Amino acid sequence: MKPILRNLYLLAIVSICCNTTNVFGQQNTILDSVIQVLEAKSIYKDRVNWNNLKKTVSEKLNRTASDPVEQALPAIRRLYTELGDRHGRFMTKTKTVGSYGTNEHSTSDSILYQYAFNEKYAFRTAFIDNKYGYFVLPSSQLTREEYTDSLISMTRISHMAQQLQDSLCSLSNYDLKGLIIDLRLCMGGTLSIDLGALIPLLGDGNLFSITNIGLRDQQIRISSGSIYINNTKQVNTLNKCSFKGKKIVVITGPITGSAGEMTAVAMRKIEGVKFIGEPTAGYLTMTDLHHLSGEVSFSYSVGYVKDNSNRVYRDTFVPDIHISGGDNFPSLKDDEKIKAAIKWMEVQ
Repeated sequence: MKPILRNLYLLAIVSICCNTTNVFGQQNTILDSVIQVLEAKSIYKDRVNWNNLKKTVSEKLNRTASDPVEQALPAIRRLYTELGDRHGRFMTKTKTVGSYGTNEHSTSDSILYQYAFNEKYAFRTAFIDNKYGYFVLPSSQLTREEYTDSLISMTRISHMAQQLQDSLCSLSNYDLKGLIIDLRLCMGGTLSIDLGALIPLLGDGNLFSITNIGLRDQQIRISSGSIYINNTKQVNTLNKCSFKGKKIVVITGPITGSAGEMTAVAMRKIEGVKFIGEPTAGYLTMTDLHHLSGEVSFSYSVGYVKDNSNRVYRDTFVPDIHISGGDNFPSLKDDEKIKAAIKWMEVQ
């Protein structure tokens, strides 16, 4: 072979190799970006050997898929699973991926989901037996677009929190013997909306803190109708009513998750409050959101919740009185958890 032809042949081989490397590099770009963040910031980062984990998850890349994101999905799911991060999620415009098992639910959970996605039950107030106020806190969530602008997001969060708070405050017009706050249908969402809705009950002061491994705790607090994380305002409301001196029961259930669980922890601040129901879903970590592009982002656990008594919650929130099943949202008087709440309030 002539030197010039041999050089062109070698150049072609190098070019093919380089193109192949670029293809496989592209396949790994998404996964590598996720790994880089989780290795540095996940609260579970010290649980694993990262050299071994990187090899394990890389083997799960779907190299038959042409789209880089599709290629990375099974590997990212394995990454969350190996870390033990049940709360983290990788999100595209059409798909959400978490650890194995995070989308599995029991039959009773499925029944609750039917009500959680029905506004007739998931966003309402009621007056039971002309004595007891009843308020359901729904799952309230901003869109991904609303999150991208801090001013827009705080305005939207404040508006949604005020709507819920106004609904709660409508119960203050009655001569209540007690108040039931139902978190059974609150699967999560935007924490500041949930806390903002309940400011009239929570009052000023620290609600809880987020303890980050090796970092300074973040304080979640209320001051003059506003929710703050440390000194950064998250939501502002009018805080126009009071339930001072009223007996308060909080109901939890198996799909009470994430922001709903943190709201339960915050309500431990209320003097004399009683928790009735079932242990929660077990997503009691604070997550952070990282954007890879306008259509691709992922969340991951960055801290544990710690209440005002310095109790750290690493998994579920367990109520004081356990009542299994018996949920009856169409007929509140026949709901076993509400019946237990009324029984407790009547003897106090």
